[in-house]
Amino acid sequence: MLNDLIPDKVDEFIFIPYLEGLFDRCDKAEGYWTFLDEMHPIIEYDTGEVPMFFKRPPNSFLFTCLLSRIKRPTRGSYYELKDLPEYDEFIETTYYWLPIGSDEDEVDIVPENRIPSEYIEAHGEPEVAGRHFEAELSTVLEDSEYYNTFIKLLDDDKFIYKIQYNLARKCLEDLEVKRKSSEASLLDLL
Repeated sequence: MLNDLIPDKVDEFIFIPYLEGLFDRCDKAEGYWTFLDEMHPIIEYDTGEVPMFFKRPPNSFLFTCLLSRIKRPTRGSYYELKDLPEYDEFIETTYYWLPIGSDEDEVDIVPENRIPSEYIEAHGEPEVAGRHFEAELSTVLEDSEYYNTFIKLLDDDKFIYKIQYNLARKCLEDLEVKRKSSEASLLDLL
Protein backbone atom coordinates (compact mmCIF):
# COMPACT_ATOMS: atom_id res chain seq x y z
CA MET A 1 0.00 0.00 0.00
CA LEU A 2 2.80 2.38 0.89
CA ASN A 3 4.41 1.47 -2.41
CA ASP A 4 1.23 2.59 -4.21
CA LEU A 5 1.26 5.99 -2.48
CA ILE A 6 4.93 6.92 -2.75
CA PRO A 7 6.69 4.37 -4.97
CA ASP A 8 9.82 6.48 -5.56
CA LYS A 9 10.45 6.85 -1.83
CA VAL A 10 9.81 3.15 -1.21
CA ASP A 11 12.30 2.34 -3.94
CA GLU A 12 14.89 4.78 -2.64
CA PHE A 13 14.60 4.16 1.09
CA ILE A 14 13.45 0.55 1.30
CA PHE A 15 14.12 -1.57 -1.79
CA ILE A 16 17.48 -0.11 -2.86
CA PRO A 17 19.11 -0.36 0.61
CA TYR A 18 17.62 -3.82 1.11
CA LEU A 19 18.91 -5.12 -2.23
CA GLU A 20 22.29 -3.42 -1.80
CA GLY A 21 22.70 -5.15 1.57
CA LEU A 22 21.55 -8.50 0.22
CA PHE A 23 23.87 -8.46 -2.78
CA ASP A 24 26.75 -7.05 -0.73
CA ARG A 25 26.46 -10.12 1.53
CA CYS A 26 26.20 -12.37 -1.53
CA ASP A 27 29.23 -10.80 -3.22
CA LYS A 28 31.35 -11.09 -0.06
CA ALA A 29 30.44 -14.75 0.40
CA GLU A 30 29.31 -17.34 -2.14
CA GLY A 31 27.06 -15.33 -4.44
CA TYR A 32 23.95 -17.20 -5.49
CA TRP A 33 24.45 -19.86 -2.79
CA THR A 34 24.42 -17.16 -0.10
CA PHE A 35 21.21 -15.81 -1.62
CA LEU A 36 19.67 -19.31 -1.59
CA ASP A 37 20.73 -19.86 2.01
CA GLU A 38 19.14 -16.57 3.08
CA MET A 39 15.94 -16.79 1.03
CA HIS A 40 15.33 -20.54 0.75
CA PRO A 41 17.29 -22.48 3.39
CA ILE A 42 14.60 -25.16 3.18
CA ILE A 43 13.40 -26.05 -0.29
CA GLU A 44 9.93 -27.58 -0.42
CA TYR A 45 8.54 -29.24 -3.52
CA ASP A 46 5.93 -31.77 -4.59
CA THR A 47 5.74 -34.52 -7.15
CA GLY A 48 2.65 -36.26 -8.42
CA GLU A 49 -0.76 -35.41 -7.00
CA VAL A 50 -0.90 -33.79 -3.58
CA PRO A 51 -4.04 -32.37 -1.95
CA MET A 52 -2.50 -28.96 -1.24
CA PHE A 53 -0.02 -26.86 -3.14
CA PHE A 54 2.96 -26.32 -0.88
CA LYS A 55 5.00 -23.24 -1.57
CA ARG A 56 7.31 -21.81 1.03
CA PRO A 57 7.81 -18.11 0.36
CA PRO A 58 11.26 -16.53 0.61
CA ASN A 59 12.49 -15.88 4.16
CA SER A 60 12.24 -12.15 3.53
CA PHE A 61 8.95 -10.28 3.30
CA LEU A 62 10.69 -7.50 1.37
CA PHE A 63 11.99 -9.96 -1.19
CA THR A 64 8.50 -11.43 -1.52
CA CYS A 65 7.15 -7.90 -2.19
CA LEU A 66 9.91 -7.33 -4.70
CA LEU A 67 9.01 -10.54 -6.55
CA SER A 68 5.52 -9.16 -7.12
CA ARG A 69 7.12 -6.29 -9.07
CA ILE A 70 9.39 -8.48 -11.17
CA LYS A 71 7.94 -9.96 -14.34
CA ARG A 72 7.99 -13.74 -14.05
CA PRO A 73 9.36 -15.60 -17.06
CA THR A 74 6.98 -17.48 -19.34
CA ARG A 75 5.81 -20.77 -17.86
CA GLY A 76 7.71 -23.66 -19.37
CA SER A 77 10.81 -21.58 -20.05
CA TYR A 78 12.38 -22.43 -16.68
CA TYR A 79 12.82 -25.29 -14.24
CA GLU A 80 10.36 -25.36 -11.38
CA LEU A 81 10.63 -26.87 -7.93
CA LYS A 82 8.71 -29.93 -9.10
CA ASP A 83 11.61 -30.64 -11.47
CA LEU A 84 14.01 -31.28 -8.59
CA PRO A 85 15.12 -34.89 -8.17
CA GLU A 86 13.34 -37.13 -5.67
CA TYR A 87 15.56 -38.24 -2.82
CA ASP A 88 13.90 -40.57 -0.31
CA GLU A 89 15.54 -38.82 2.63
CA PHE A 90 13.74 -35.58 1.71
CA ILE A 91 10.26 -37.13 1.72
CA GLU A 92 8.13 -35.43 4.35
CA THR A 93 4.77 -36.88 3.38
CA THR A 94 3.62 -39.55 0.96
CA TYR A 95 0.06 -39.27 -0.34
CA TYR A 96 -2.03 -42.21 -1.54
CA TRP A 97 -5.13 -42.76 -3.64
CA LEU A 98 -7.74 -44.10 -1.23
CA PRO A 99 -11.13 -45.30 -2.52
CA ILE A 100 -14.04 -43.67 -0.72
CA GLY A 101 -17.38 -45.34 -0.31
CA SER A 102 -18.31 -48.49 -2.20
CA ASP A 103 -17.50 -47.07 -5.65
CA GLU A 104 -13.87 -47.84 -6.55
CA ASP A 105 -13.90 -44.94 -9.06
CA GLU A 106 -14.25 -42.33 -6.33
CA VAL A 107 -10.93 -41.72 -4.64
CA ASP A 108 -9.44 -39.26 -2.23
CA ILE A 109 -5.82 -38.30 -1.79
CA VAL A 110 -4.73 -38.90 1.80
CA PRO A 111 -1.45 -38.86 3.69
CA GLU A 112 -0.04 -42.16 4.88
CA ASN A 113 -1.09 -41.54 8.51
CA ARG A 114 -4.78 -41.27 7.48
CA ILE A 115 -5.04 -44.66 5.80
CA PRO A 116 -7.12 -46.93 8.04
CA SER A 117 -5.19 -50.03 9.11
CA GLU A 118 -8.30 -52.08 8.22
CA TYR A 119 -7.98 -50.93 4.61
CA ILE A 120 -4.32 -52.00 4.43
CA GLU A 121 -5.18 -55.40 5.98
CA ALA A 122 -8.01 -55.97 3.50
CA HIS A 123 -6.55 -54.44 0.31
CA GLY A 124 -2.85 -53.89 0.88
CA GLU A 125 -1.10 -50.57 0.52
CA PRO A 126 -2.91 -48.17 -1.85
CA GLU A 127 -1.25 -46.62 -4.91
CA VAL A 128 1.03 -43.63 -4.31
CA ALA A 129 -0.50 -40.37 -5.55
CA GLY A 130 2.36 -38.00 -4.80
CA ARG A 131 4.98 -36.86 -2.37
CA HIS A 132 5.92 -33.70 -0.52
CA PHE A 133 9.67 -33.11 -0.08
CA GLU A 134 11.68 -30.81 2.16
CA ALA A 135 15.39 -30.42 1.48
CA GLU A 136 17.65 -28.37 3.71
CA LEU A 137 20.10 -26.49 1.53
CA SER A 138 22.90 -27.00 4.07
CA THR A 139 22.40 -30.79 3.93
CA VAL A 140 22.52 -30.76 0.14
CA LEU A 141 25.68 -28.65 0.02
CA GLU A 142 27.46 -30.71 2.70
CA ASP A 143 27.31 -33.80 0.51
CA SER A 144 27.72 -32.26 -2.92
CA GLU A 145 28.90 -35.48 -4.51
CA TYR A 146 25.79 -37.43 -3.50
CA TYR A 147 23.41 -34.55 -4.30
CA ASN A 148 25.22 -33.58 -7.49
CA THR A 149 22.08 -33.74 -9.66
CA PHE A 150 20.12 -31.63 -7.17
CA ILE A 151 22.88 -29.02 -7.01
CA LYS A 152 23.26 -28.88 -10.81
CA LEU A 153 19.58 -28.11 -11.21
CA LEU A 154 19.63 -25.47 -8.43
CA ASP A 155 22.59 -23.81 -10.14
CA ASP A 156 21.12 -23.93 -13.64
CA ASP A 157 20.42 -20.47 -15.08
CA LYS A 158 16.92 -21.69 -16.00
CA PHE A 159 16.04 -22.73 -12.42
CA ILE A 160 13.38 -20.46 -10.90
CA TYR A 161 15.45 -19.37 -7.87
CA LYS A 162 18.46 -18.55 -10.06
CA ILE A 163 16.17 -16.53 -12.31
CA GLN A 164 14.82 -14.65 -9.27
CA TYR A 165 18.38 -13.94 -8.13
CA ASN A 166 19.38 -12.54 -11.52
CA LEU A 167 16.16 -10.56 -11.93
CA ALA A 168 16.57 -9.03 -8.47
CA ARG A 169 20.11 -7.95 -9.40
CA LYS A 170 18.75 -6.39 -12.60
CA CYS A 171 15.98 -4.73 -10.58
CA LEU A 172 18.59 -3.14 -8.29
CA GLU A 173 20.49 -1.82 -11.30
CA ASP A 174 17.29 -0.37 -12.78
CA LEU A 175 16.31 1.24 -9.47
CA GLU A 176 19.74 2.82 -9.12
CA VAL A 177 19.58 4.20 -12.67
CA LYS A 178 16.10 5.57 -11.95
CA ARG A 179 17.31 7.19 -8.72
CA LYS A 180 20.31 8.78 -10.44
CA SER A 181 18.16 10.16 -13.25
CA SER A 182 15.68 11.69 -10.80
CA GLU A 183 18.58 13.24 -8.84
CA ALA A 184 19.93 14.71 -12.09
CA SER A 185 16.48 16.08 -12.91
CA LEU A 186 16.29 17.78 -9.53
CA LEU A 187 19.72 19.34 -10.03
CA ASP A 188 18.58 20.65 -13.43
CA LEU A 189 15.74 22.48 -11.70
CA LEU A 190 18.18 24.37 -9.45
